[in-house]
Amino acid sequence: MKINKKDLNLLPNKIVGTYTDDYDIIYVHEIIIDTLSQEKKNLPEMYKELELLKKAESKIQTYNDKKETLAAIDILNKKIQMIVDDQKINSYKEIATPLVQKYMDYKLNGEYFDETSYELLAAAANQIGMTLENARLFEETKTLAITDGMTGLYNHRYFLERITEEFERTKRYKRSLSLIMIDVDHFKKYNDTHGHPKGDGILKGVAKILKDTVRKSDTAARYGGEEFVIILPETGGEEALLVAEKLRMEVETHDFPGGETQPLGRITISQGVASCKEELKSFDELIKNADNALYRAKEEGRNRVCT
Repeated sequence: MKINKKDLNLLPNKIVGTYTDDYDIIYVHEIIIDTLSQEKKNLPEMYKELELLKKAESKIQTYNDKKETLAAIDILNKKIQMIVDDQKINSYKEIATPLVQKYMDYKLNGEYFDETSYELLAAAANQIGMTLENARLFEETKTLAITDGMTGLYNHRYFLERITEEFERTKRYKRSLSLIMIDVDHFKKYNDTHGHPKGDGILKGVAKILKDTVRKSDTAARYGGEEFVIILPETGGEEALLVAEKLRMEVETHDFPGGETQPLGRITISQGVASCKEELKSFDELIKNADNALYRAKEEGRNRVCT
């Protein structure tokens, strides 16, 4: 019996004992449950009941009894799914194991699976399930390692990796590359007036505007404190200025709480734009040029874009 790749793609949308319409496949999931609510505490017992129903169904010979048992399995599955969805349980081990043909607990040759075969398959499913779980945790860990915890943007470390790669690619193939440095105006005053939790909310709001505005090919990152940075591959100076001005207007017109207490009457940002030129020897020079432009924007009154 083989498991198709398209079947494996369905795994995250399935729960324990959910049958597919495909031939001879049943999806078996081991759900990891925490105990934050009574409904979650009840789930392990429900899974045990589900397994008992499935074992009973495999030994029933009469059509009507089998039909009623399958109906009970279906109802219990739906109830479990409702609890899982409601409690937002998203941590689970998952594995597809060929245990049944359609709704019958038979091998393809018509014989029953004996207890030894079932235990062997269950052991294999658990082992592969742990492997898949470890792979998922590895991907999550990688994502956490390059993500700023507060804003959800990329962090400074990942920014340095990306700017190094993009600068080398730009110099090698003589392509365009631009950088935007961003600073939230008078952010310290906002923190002093409203407190750090409110200030964190401002940073999250600005970060969301950046994520919603930039292209998928761009890299938006938190540079540090109230500073952000955007890498724009295949983008010249004039295009980068347009992007920066759009960002400036989006932030200025956004209704941030407490913005009226700021010196400019609103939450605003200053930006410095720099583009990769032939004479630049390293990405550090590109960052320095963007930082110098940002400094000029702040010196000239803030809430503006400078190059």
